[in-house]
Amino acid sequence: MFELTTIIRSIFVCFMTAAMAGAGCSKLTPASPSQPSSGDSTTRLAFSSEPTGMARTYTLQNATFRAVSLQSGGAVDLAIRPNDPNDKSGPWTLMIGSPAGRGLSPGTYTTTPFDTDAGYGFMLLGNDNAFCDGRAGSVTIQEIDITPAALKSLRASFSIQCMRGGTVRGEVVAMAEPWR
Repeated sequence: MFELTTIIRSIFVCFMTAAMAGAGCSKLTPASPSQPSSGDSTTRLAFSSEPTGMARTYTLQNATFRAVSLQSGGAVDLAIRPNDPNDKSGPWTLMIGSPAGRGLSPGTYTTTPFDTDAGYGFMLLGNDNAFCDGRAGSVTIQEIDITPAALKSLRASFSIQCMRGGTVRGEVVAMAEPWR
């Protein structure tokens, strides 16, 4: 079920980015093996929300991670499912997409919703209806190794405004399968 949910979210993102860019979707393939990168190589998603004070940190010890490369490596969909059945905030989905034809690469970018091709799209979705669509904020990609078919590694930090107000700040590190 988790894999199907991930694929359905990926298709949704693919159609959203394809509609805004007039492009097609790449083959939807889970992440493939990669070598450890320089810097921190512990897979995690950590974030906190202001003013609510909600904070979450997910690692391979307390969550399952899946990644899908979209738009020939121009977007990534990372799904995180908490292992604790009492954690009703998840599953979480973090999506980052570049403007058409640019691809994801290291740098700091102003975020935009996925319904525009004016900048880097960013979304953070949670099961508790947390919805941050990047209307105002930034993402800094420190490292990314992505192919048209797979995310191999990603290190990024972000600060974004959410639809209901408030700001979410966090970081994501994804070291693809075998996840580490």
